Amino acid sequence: MQAEESFIRLTNDNIIELVRERRNELITKLLDAAELNLFLKESFGITEVSLIKQEFIKRALKELELSPINLPHYGQIILEIRKTGSLTISSDNEKRFYLDIRNSIKNYLL
Repeated sequence: MQAEESFIRLTNDNIIELVRERRNELITKLLDAAELNLFLKESFGITEVSLIKQEFIKRALKELELSPINLPHYGQIILEIRKTGSLTISSDNEKRFYLDIRNSIKNYLL
């Protein structure tokens, strides 16, 4: 008896969903106050943020989490996954997720 290989057919919808899931994993992680403060320190050099600003930032993150991904922004990742057939997102592409998150919250830090 031969072992059957199972595989996932990589459609555009599958790839987009994978990218969205990864983005949302990062957002969920940042909803924790300690993780958010560390992210703000590393990304913006900000060591203290008022509780009110933190709540506004968390609200923006939750809104981003519910939104569809920005296809032009994530286009390079989508093309790479389609080209390689690999579901792995490289560390270089990981930066694109954080850029999306930074762009959605930077207005609350001015």
